[in-house]
Amino acid sequence: MSNTTVQTNKNDEKKLTPKKIIGDVIFWGIIVSLIFSIFYFKLHYVATGSMEPTIVTGAFIVVNPHEDVEVGDVAMYKAGAEGYVVHRIIDVDENGSYIFKGDNNETEDMEHISKERIVGPVIFHANWLSPLFKAIHHLG
Repeated sequence: MSNTTVQTNKNDEKKLTPKKIIGDVIFWGIIVSLIFSIFYFKLHYVATGSMEPTIVTGAFIVVNPHEDVEVGDVAMYKAGAEGYVVHRIIDVDENGSYIFKGDNNETEDMEHISKERIVGPVIFHANWLSPLFKAIHHLG
């Protein structure tokens, strides 16, 4: 019987592969998102193109639920069973409800939104993350 010895190179174990990089980005992205969401901000992925070119499909946005909104702000509101909508506030009606419209939409949103349903203004958006989020979304 002969003994076979296999030597491994320590650099092989530390080699960065695309799969490892994507996994690390996803892992740390989730950790950072959880920390931010728990302590202050709400982080979201934009699923449609209604705000293009300002905010592209697949962009990452940060919403500040502790800040007031005003006409001209891009803000997020609760849209019943549909989830959330991110559009621009274009006016306030006589009842004090907000009128929203997507930058890429021809008409304003059908429903006027009360202050209680507004989550907050979008304070940051990262369009440059769109290709990464689109790729991750299509993996699932």
